[in-house]
Amino acid sequence: MKTWIIIGTVITLLGSSGKGFEQVMLQSKVDDGGPCINKIDEYAPALLLNNIKYTKVYNSNNAHISKGKKIGDVKFKMNGMVCPGYLMKNGDATQAEKGTGIYQAKGYSESFRLFVGEDLYEVFKNPRAKTIGELFDIKGKVAYISMRSIEDHSQIGLFSDDATIRFTEEFLKLSVADFRNIYNEGKTEGEKYFFRLHLTDQSSLDISYWPEENVMTPGAYGNEEIKRIVLSQIQKLTSRH
Repeated sequence: MKTWIIIGTVITLLGSSGKGFEQVMLQSKVDDGGPCINKIDEYAPALLLNNIKYTKVYNSNNAHISKGKKIGDVKFKMNGMVCPGYLMKNGDATQAEKGTGIYQAKGYSESFRLFVGEDLYEVFKNPRAKTIGELFDIKGKVAYISMRSIEDHSQIGLFSDDATIRFTEEFLKLSVADFRNIYNEGKTEGEKYFFRLHLTDQSSLDISYWPEENVMTPGAYGNEEIKRIVLSQIQKLTSRH
């Protein structure tokens, strides 16, 4: 994205009556992301491809997911190379080196999961996805749901089989919302719960949930059925202790 930097300006008042003035730009320069004092070198691993932003998957057993067809290469590595305000472009990666191969993840849509080199990446934001089901390609792939400790993410309980099925069905129907707006509106300040969706290939994805406002990651407002399911499973867990 180009921005114009005005290096110097002379404003000349024409006549003592102040009827007009002439503005003269002594020098102008197009900023194409060239030299700057502070190059950013703290990006988390991410990729932008086909206007979809992906982030590296952590806390998941990905051993049973294999690479599919190669669909491209990283065009530009951002870390240490760009100035504040740089807008990510298709083919940009934050940490993967230029030329790193991008591959399909077998069993998943390209819009959900990809391999960048040897690392599995998962969708973070897809402007074309209107529902969670369009964002996450997990229909028919959720084996069970575990509740996790907020402190160390260790397993502290399991959803029942029926609750797993009902939660997944309702979750995939939800409309995608911008999580930044949810956060900025203060809807993540109350009590928080954390659970993990375990998929049939032993990989997983994590969900944070705030029941008071009925909101969750990756960005969605839950419906009343979602809230009933989650709170019933939490109640079963706490009643055992």
